[in-house]
Amino acid sequence: MIDGFKAAAGPDWAPTEIFVDAELPQSMDSLLSNETVVKKGGGAVGVTFPTEMLAFSMTGFDDAENRAGPAPRLDSSAIARIDAVLDASNKNLLPTLDSVSDLFGISPRSLQRRLDAEGSTFFQVVDGWRCNRALKAVSDPSLRICEIAEKLRYSETAHFTRAFKRWTGIPPKSFRERRSSQL
Repeated sequence: MIDGFKAAAGPDWAPTEIFVDAELPQSMDSLLSNETVVKKGGGAVGVTFPTEMLAFSMTGFDDAENRAGPAPRLDSSAIARIDAVLDASNKNLLPTLDSVSDLFGISPRSLQRRLDAEGSTFFQVVDGWRCNRALKAVSDPSLRICEIAEKLRYSETAHFTRAFKRWTGIPPKSFRERRSSQL
């Protein structure tokens, strides 16, 4: 995860705080800057990332897409910022409304209000993020449908197929066949 932040923010990036149980492992020395605060005796290991990190485009499903345009800025829409979080999130789990609101430093209800003001819900943002990436990925014949489902963090390929059919009206294999016959 730290490598993802370094890739997005640049090689000079460093976390603002590091929490360690006893001593800082030598492997983390490369993360430190003059401004990094190391707190010992917290009972757990953790890293605090500055909120402005959410403004950077992160590596994720499609690295080329992330470099294609400007990174979402802190004053950009909540939807753009959530998309950036989804791109940067763990490859196995999707962030929840609660975890995203914690990252933004606001309450879940405040995040819901911001999304409502933009005409969306958290579910719609996540669903749209998955749909956009699915449409691009299904067009790539080198990717198997089960691989796409996994990258989009579906627990079962069948769940992905149902969602894809809801988005397009046809299953992903049929979509792929139609796309290849049109080319």
